[in-house]
Amino acid sequence: MESTKADDHFHTKAIWPIAFLTILALNVNFTLSKNSENFMSVLNTFKNYHFFNLILFFMLAFFYKKAICIYHTYFKRSERKYICFPAVLFSLFMVVGVSFYLDNSWQLVWGGVFKIIRAFIVFSGYFFLFSSAITLIFYSLDQKIKKKNSPFTFSAKAAIQNSWLVCYISLLRQRPFFTAFITFFIAYIPYIILSYPGIFMGDTPYQINLISENITLNNHHPILHSLLIHLFVIIGKVCFNSYNIGIFLYCIFQFLIVLTALSLLIKIYVKNNINTYIIFFTMLYFVFSPRIQSYMFTITKDVLFAAFLLFFILTLQNSQKGFMKNIGLVISSVCIILLRNDGKYMILLSALIIGILNRSSRRQMMLIAAGTICISVFYGKVALPYFQITPGSRREMMSIPFQQTARYLRDAGIDVTSEEKKTIEQILDYEHLPELYDPNISDPVKATFNEQASSDDLKRYFRCWFQMFLKHPGIYLQATINNKYLFFYPVSLPSGIYSYSWSIDCMEKTNELTKDTIHTDFSYPNELNIFRNTYEQLRETIFGFPVISILLSSAAYIWLLILWTCYCMKKKSVESILYIIPLYIQLLICIAGPCNGNYFRYLYPIAFCLPSVLTLGFKDLKTDFEKI
Repeated sequence: MESTKADDHFHTKAIWPIAFLTILALNVNFTLSKNSENFMSVLNTFKNYHFFNLILFFMLAFFYKKAICIYHTYFKRSERKYICFPAVLFSLFMVVGVSFYLDNSWQLVWGGVFKIIRAFIVFSGYFFLFSSAITLIFYSLDQKIKKKNSPFTFSAKAAIQNSWLVCYISLLRQRPFFTAFITFFIAYIPYIILSYPGIFMGDTPYQINLISENITLNNHHPILHSLLIHLFVIIGKVCFNSYNIGIFLYCIFQFLIVLTALSLLIKIYVKNNINTYIIFFTMLYFVFSPRIQSYMFTITKDVLFAAFLLFFILTLQNSQKGFMKNIGLVISSVCIILLRNDGKYMILLSALIIGILNRSSRRQMMLIAAGTICISVFYGKVALPYFQITPGSRREMMSIPFQQTARYLRDAGIDVTSEEKKTIEQILDYEHLPELYDPNISDPVKATFNEQASSDDLKRYFRCWFQMFLKHPGIYLQATINNKYLFFYPVSLPSGIYSYSWSIDCMEKTNELTKDTIHTDFSYPNELNIFRNTYEQLRETIFGFPVISILLSSAAYIWLLILWTCYCMKKKSVESILYIIPLYIQLLICIAGPCNGNYFRYLYPIAFCLPSVLTLGFKDLKTDFEKI
C-alpha cells in the first residue's frame, strides 16, 4: 500500500504537534490544581520543562516520522485496528491509573471540564507514543517471521573464542532436558543455601498449624497442598529430628517440580528449533528474574500451580499428540484443580474456549471440561465431607461486591436506608466497614463476613447491593478500579516480595501457633544472616534500575500479554492464541481476587508461563508463514 505525496506532506507536518502533545503528556503534574476548575491553573500543571525536553521533542519527531511512514505504507487498513486498540487501552491505563495512584479516585481526570480536557491531552500524547511504538514492534516481528535463520548458528569467530559455549550448545541439542535441569539446579545452589530451610509467607503458619493435632481440617487453603507440607514436615521430624529439614525437603520437592517443567520447556524449544539466543534468554529469565527467583523457595501453592499450568500449556502444542498428550493434559489438569480452589475454573473455562476455537482438539477439550466438573463435584460433595474437611469460606468469591459496599458506606453512607443497613448487617460489620476499607485490598472488609449468614441473607444482600449500585454506580466502579488498577498501570513502586525479614516473622508466628501441639522450631541459620540480607538488598537494588525494573512491574506482564494477543489476532493465528487463553483466565481470577497488582503472588503464574507462550506462539506464526 503506497501513500500519496499529499499524504506524505501531511504526515510530515503532523509529527510536530504530535511530538508536542507527547511532551505535554510526559511532563504533566496531576498533583497540581487537584480541585481547580480554572483553565489557567489546570494548564499550569503542564509547566515542568527543562532542556532535555527539547532534545526529546526532536527525537520524538524523528521517531514519529518513521512510525507514521510504516503505519501508512506497510499495514493494511484491516490490520491497523490491532495497533490502535492496545494503544487506546495503554493510554487509558496511564491516564486513569495515575489518578488512582495519587488520589485513590478518578477525581484528577474527571469531575470538571478542564480536568477532562487535560486528561484528553495526556491521553492523546500517550496514544501517539504507544501506537507508534506498537507499529514498529509489529513491523519488526513481521520481518523476523519472514527472515530465515538457522536456529543454532554462531559465527566462526565466536566459535573460536567461545569453544566451551559451543560444547555446551552441542550438549544442549543432544540432551536438552538433562542439560537444562542440571544448569538450573547448579545456578540455584547459592540461593538454596541462603534460603534454607525455605521462605515462609502469610499463609504458611496457618497451613502448618492446620495439620496439627485436634485442629479441624479446612479447605480454605487447598488441603492437598497442606497435607503435602505436612508429609515432608513429619519426614523431617521422624528421620532427622528437625522441622527445619522437613520444610527444606518440601521446598526441594517444589523446586524439582518447577525445574522439571522448565527443563521440559527447554527440550520443546530445542525440538522445535527455537533460536539459541532465545533459549539462553529464557534460561537467564528463570534464573535471574527477581520475582521468579524469590518465589522458587517460597512455601506457597502458587509455585506448584504455575509449574503444572506450564505443563498444561506445553501439552497444547500441535507437535504433542497421542497418548502422551492425553496423559499430560489429565495429570496437569488434575493437579491444577487440586492445588488451588479456583483451579477448576481455570481448566473448565480454558478447555471450553480452546475447544470452541480449535476444532481438532474439540473432543479432547470437551472431555477435559466434563472431567473437571466430575472431579470438582466428587471432591467438594463427597471426598471433603467424607474426611470431615470443612470447605473454604464463601467470602472468597465476594471480594468485589464487599469492597464496593464498603466504599459506598464510606462515600455515601448518608444515602443508606434503614432497610439497607439491616440487610448489610446480616452479612458484614456495617458499623466498622468505612474505617476498615482499604482501597487496595479487600481482606479487612471480607474478614467481617458473617459465616452463619443463610442463603436468603445473601440473596437479600445482593438485591440491596444492586439497588445501591443504581443510586451511585460511580462509587462501585471506582472501588473496583482502585482495587485492580495496579495490574494495568506501571508505576515505580515494585511488586511486593516475601522478604527474609517477613519470613522470619512468619516462622515465629508458626512456632507460636504450634506451641501447644507439634511444637515447631523453624528458624534461619544465624551464620548466614548477613549474606542472606545483603544478597536480597543487592538483588532488589540492581533490579530497581531503569529498564530492567520492568521485571518488578506487574503491569508489564499484562501489557505484554495484551500486545502479543493483538499481534496474534492481526496474523489470524488461532494456534498461537490457544497458548494465551489460560493466562487470561488467570488474569480474570486475579481481578476477582482480593488484592491489587502490587501483590505479585496471584500474577506469578502469568509471569512464569509468559516466555513459553510468546516463544511457542511465535514459532507457530513462523511455521504458518513458511507454509504459504
